[in-house]
Amino acid sequence: MKKLMLLALMSMSIVSFADNSKGDIVEERLKLEFNQKFGKKVDVDVDIYGADANVEVEYDGKVPKNVNIEDVAKSISNYIFRDVEIKSVLVSFKEDPIIGEDRVIFTKEYKR
Repeated sequence: MKKLMLLALMSMSIVSFADNSKGDIVEERLKLEFNQKFGKKVDVDVDIYGADANVEVEYDGKVPKNVNIEDVAKSISNYIFRDVEIKSVLVSFKEDPIIGEDRVIFTKEYKR
């Protein structure tokens, strides 16, 4: 009985690790793009619930002044609208300074 329960538990954990939701795929693509674009560590979290998506971009340090955050946020929403059947995208940018608390510097909702 114990072996059967252990086998069931192991197979459930394997199935849960194999599940790649749409949000995970989009998140990995955006991370690669941002890390190349900014040349610095950028953490991207994408959560998709039904027809809504939340995207949080956390920049390690201060965002450079030459980066237009609104243009980047618009390109994120266009990317998500293109790849996934989503009706609204909420994009948030945070700065993660070396000293001090994280600071939200931009939040905007885009609708299809």
